[in-house]
Amino acid sequence: KGTYIRVLGETIAEKLGTLGYLSELKRTAVGPYSIKDAVKLEKVTKTVPFTITEILSKHLLKYVIDDSLIKRVTDGASIKVENIELSYDKILIVNSCGDALAVYKRYENDIFTCARGLW
Repeated sequence: KGTYIRVLGETIAEKLGTLGYLSELKRTAVGPYSIKDAVKLEKVTKTVPFTITEILSKHLLKYVIDDSLIKRVTDGASIKVENIELSYDKILIVNSCGDALAVYKRYENDIFTCARGLW
């Protein structure tokens, strides 16, 4: 969802009675991720850690589940998550080793559903 900037440029030109197009478009942010935080591809090496857990836990509350829930999470089932403030709509589900399993979103109160599996 959102505004299609290229189409917006064409529409403005059309309203002005002329032709138009965008010669350049630079995305500076997507959700909580900003271009200020970007790393050049040449700088990414095996010594620079970029695990999905590290990246997502900067923006989502990390919630460690008991090993008994791993199957439910990897199957995409809803789970009960207690003691999470209502201000958190989405959480990062990790196993006891800290590996990211899924992003879950609040369904109601303490019930969360799978928004995106990461396994």
